[in-house]
Amino acid sequence: MSYRIKWRVDEATKRANLLAEIHDDRTTLDALPELIRLVVKSSIPEGGWTAENTSGRAGRKLQRDLIKLQRLVRAKAYKAYAPVLQKYMVGQVERVIAQALTAYRRIYGVRAPDSHNFPQSPHVLLWSQAIQEEIGEGSELVLATGPITESVGLRLYENIGIVFGKDPTPQQLGSLKVRVGETARQVTRINETTRNLLAAKVRLSVSRGETVFETAEWIRNNMPQIATNRVPTITRTEMGRVQDTAVKVAMRDSKVVSHITVMGCEAIERDGPHFQGFPTCNIRNVPIGYERELVFHPNHTGMIVASGYYHQDGRTPNLPLGGGPYSD
Repeated sequence: MSYRIKWRVDEATKRANLLAEIHDDRTTLDALPELIRLVVKSSIPEGGWTAENTSGRAGRKLQRDLIKLQRLVRAKAYKAYAPVLQKYMVGQVERVIAQALTAYRRIYGVRAPDSHNFPQSPHVLLWSQAIQEEIGEGSELVLATGPITESVGLRLYENIGIVFGKDPTPQQLGSLKVRVGETARQVTRINETTRNLLAAKVRLSVSRGETVFETAEWIRNNMPQIATNRVPTITRTEMGRVQDTAVKVAMRDSKVVSHITVMGCEAIERDGPHFQGFPTCNIRNVPIGYERELVFHPNHTGMIVASGYYHQDGRTPNLPLGGGPYSD
């Protein structure tokens, strides 16, 4: 890639970042494909990327561009996803409190007594029912975050396609939406954690002899902070899953990439997912046809990159499968 083209790539990236900062709008993600399309088209070798033209400097530059692209989309995805998730989780707490107090007043009247002598068993049951009713299986969370996850997945998929010189077909985009939707629905697991946290706090409050109203006040003052503390970790995990899905599918559909490698994961866990005996974190040279089997533990921080390309005559390179050492 010439210096002039590199300059145009850098300028386009800066412009996209500036737009995001000025407008603070996640729809800026939608503007990235055209910016990237304009500046990378002339850098694709004649005949497309192959094993023959990716073994040297051009291949290393392509690798760096793909990593930068993933980082750029990931940063914008975090910025869009975290506020929606935090608002949802704080709202959950308020809905549980409202449900519990409504049920209590329905039974004991609007002007309820101090209820220090309120039996513990009904007290816990009242809160348990409120928690179960208001924090269900997580379908509401999927609806709340779905537009963001789909946008992130589609934009990353399209951008990677542009880098490889490929335009997605409607069928490919439809298939990607299904895969991203499957990944996004995994977010419902956080509701189980929230239910368990709330239930534990209720039991503690009741064991101290606090009233229903004191319990509600304690939860209102403490649970939102607990929820907020979880937002960065959940955002990183869920957006990472969506990004990994989009990258794997984009590289498979490119018909250019033959093998993928995971790099940069800081925690290679012994009890985490494995592929053919190797931990998936920092695994090397997985044939692209096995991309569905490449899953990661929740604390995964690595990034998927292309490590093998088909030859000009269509042959698949023979690359050894490998993996990094465990963190412990």
